[in-house]
Amino acid sequence: MLNVLLLIGAKSNKIKNMEKFNSIRWFELTIALQYDSYGEKYLNAFERMYIHKERSELLNLRNWKIPVSIEEKIKEKLNYITTKNWQAPE
Repeated sequence: MLNVLLLIGAKSNKIKNMEKFNSIRWFELTIALQYDSYGEKYLNAFERMYIHKERSELLNLRNWKIPVSIEEKIKEKLNYITTKNWQAPE
């Protein structure tokens, strides 16, 4: 019985950690989309579609990754956004 409770607790902690990571990733993807909308247009329609797909999968706690080429674009723009303190208009 104790083993079952420990296993449930371990899974619960794993889900909490995954949710924390997913929320950070979800916000990164959201900022990348906002910058594409309000700042520089650097994504094409298919790349935006892939980002929306990953955001949806994160909300459903499923593991799905966008292609590496799009990931590189996002990382480059997130670095720029961070260094310039860019904010989406409200």
